Amino acid sequence: MAERKIRFKVIEKYLTIAILAETLFFILYMIFAGVGNTGFKVVFAVLCLLISIAVLAFLYLKKELFRPRCTWMTFAAAAIVLLVLLSLILNFPSPKPLAMPQAAAFVMQYWI
Repeated sequence: MAERKIRFKVIEKYLTIAILAETLFFILYMIFAGVGNTGFKVVFAVLCLLISIAVLAFLYLKKELFRPRCTWMTFAAAAIVLLVLLSLILNFPSPKPLAMPQAAAFVMQYWI
């Protein structure tokens, strides 16, 4: 029994470090996406997704994914995946997130 508790503490320690690292990468992703630096945006988006998916896969393989004591790790990794995917799909933040594309502006000038 004591061995299982020690094993969980080690798993929790390393996954906490991984989740904090992916949170840092997510913050850097949002900064570079807001500035408009596409290269770094893609690099940090890929890092966030890979680390999150690796954390979820590790929890699944260790059969800890749905246990109550690992709920916070599961939700943290899943939230980062959802946030990155939504921001990539919606292209937010971008240097001008509400700016109208040229084609839409051309159409709108004749409708108004």
